[in-house]
Amino acid sequence: MINVAITGADTLHAGELIRILVNHPDVELAWLAAPTHGGEEVARFHRGLTGETTAVFADAMGPLDEVDVLFQADVTPGAGRALMAALPGDTQLKIIDLSPDFADESEGFVYGLSELNRRRIVHDCTRVACPSPIAAAALVSLMPLARNLLLGAPVTITVEGDAVPDAGVAAEVSQVLRQAQSSFGHEVEIVARTAAVTSPRALVLRVETDCGVDEALLDELYDKYFDDHNFTFPVKTVVGVDDVLNTNKCLLRLARRGQRVTIDVVIDAWLKGGAGNAVHLMNLLCGLHERVGLRLKASLV
Repeated sequence: MINVAITGADTLHAGELIRILVNHPDVELAWLAAPTHGGEEVARFHRGLTGETTAVFADAMGPLDEVDVLFQADVTPGAGRALMAALPGDTQLKIIDLSPDFADESEGFVYGLSELNRRRIVHDCTRVACPSPIAAAALVSLMPLARNLLLGAPVTITVEGDAVPDAGVAAEVSQVLRQAQSSFGHEVEIVARTAAVTSPRALVLRVETDCGVDEALLDELYDKYFDDHNFTFPVKTVVGVDDVLNTNKCLLRLARRGQRVTIDVVIDAWLKGGAGNAVHLMNLLCGLHERVGLRLKASLV
């Protein structure tokens, strides 16, 4: 069994993590640290866990020698660095950080986009930094172009619904695109557009750029690129948020008009954009099949 602990256990993403991990067949929860809620029942705070766990929050980190994987679930900037400062410098713990602190791959972290860095995560690291939700969705949609050296124009990302792009998201996307395609040097613009969505956890993007490759070849490139990935699926029909809510899926739909390529993307921002991706990364770090514990059912409401 994999012994797992969580810091920032009273956050929204931690609630989603616990909901997945209490049913993960290879995980045992060691301790859940939430200093301001020490001694409180987890299920009384994360109310969807009623009947799932009798765990209580710890008011500080527990013994590290009881832990194989440590999730840092506070997405506040600085939370990841605060955790690293509190850990022994020689720690060999596997660490998965949901804050934006290590998106630049500092302090030995690898950027946790499996569609780009799966091999590195499996073989070359013990520390993984989760992408921000908007960056995760946008980057997945662009990976087949970047990895085939086909990104040669500015990128516009339109975010629909309640999601508000953070000022650093465009920089995060640009940085990772350059990692995937070193020649990429164009502007990445992120635009927010108010639109009705069926759930606050739904993340809907339209990603646009110019590309000279014809639509049939683009479809082939995308199908081939994602053929051995377990959670990302190019589709021909209009993508809908109901198909991804409460799952770790990402659905992509390509369209082309002239030189303009449009990619519509939908994910669940709390799962594929957060806790679900974090558990996926844990599976990779620990040598498990990617889908273990993540066969989550879509909601139709």
